[in-house]
Amino acid sequence: MNNFDFVEEVLKKAKSSYDISEDKQLQQENIAALNSGDLVWIKHQYNESIEKYKKQINALSGKTGMVVVQQPIAIPDNNIPKKLKHITERIPAYIICRELQGEARDHVLKMFFTQFLS
Repeated sequence: MNNFDFVEEVLKKAKSSYDISEDKQLQQENIAALNSGDLVWIKHQYNESIEKYKKQINALSGKTGMVVVQQPIAIPDNNIPKKLKHITERIPAYIICRELQGEARDHVLKMFFTQFLS
């Protein structure tokens, strides 16, 4: 799922400066790792994603319906690809959570989850 156009449009309306190029790059790297099936690369991307989005993952865990354990050692190898896919699909929501505040963030996240994640 790629909803970066939606995110960029919202951020343009809400503020004048933002840069989500690193987020886009990380999403592409995650997708490539998942498509490769290389568990070492998948674990690396999982760790990178957890590090980058730790606060947002915690903030949104109730809305996404999946708890993402932030210590990969505790996750059996066969679950890491599923967890990375979950994180990767929600990167646009994590950007909204990071970049917006207050009612604007809550409103956009509500729209985001009902429109894109239902």
